[in-house]
Amino acid sequence: MFFDMNLAPFFGTFMTWGFLIGFLFNVFGKVVGFKDSLSIIISALVVFMSYFISDHIFEFDTTTRVYLQWMTQDILTIITIFLVHKLFKIQHHRASYYVYIGLTLNGLMFYLMWVDIQVLANQDPWWFWTIYSFGINVVDYVMVITLIVGRDWLGLVRLGRFIRNKVIVKKDSFIEKQKEKRLSQAQALLQA
Repeated sequence: MFFDMNLAPFFGTFMTWGFLIGFLFNVFGKVVGFKDSLSIIISALVVFMSYFISDHIFEFDTTTRVYLQWMTQDILTIITIFLVHKLFKIQHHRASYYVYIGLTLNGLMFYLMWVDIQVLANQDPWWFWTIYSFGINVVDYVMVITLIVGRDWLGLVRLGRFIRNKVIVKKDSFIEKQKEKRLSQAQALLQA
């Protein structure tokens, strides 16, 4: 593995503190006036609480089911952030999208790790374990940095909007062409 198992609790604690700092920084920014998004505060608070609970609840769990529990917790965190935004009619900040993407990637990695160990019964470290160790931590760092700076610094939101606009435009264009084609066929049948 990329990281020693003895270091795992330290990485977890460091990430929890990172999310707390992201939350407090955004609250301070809102109070002072240089930050204006309530969405980023909500996202940072929910992720902090999720990681804080995760560090304390799963601290003594050494079985492989912890991967499924972490995956479930990531899914519940995504749902909580989404529902709070919907309930209070708050527009999502671009940092919220980074959190959604990050938690989804982490949840997928947790699930794949559980499948590898539990279903496939792999007990020996291999390249996937290194990718898992490195990937989980990089995704967490990206989420912390994004919650603090509040910018689309990797261009993921712009990329998502570009792809969405291209797909929607092509879909709308295709639908319009199909309507025109059917309308011309119907007119030809009526004239015949």
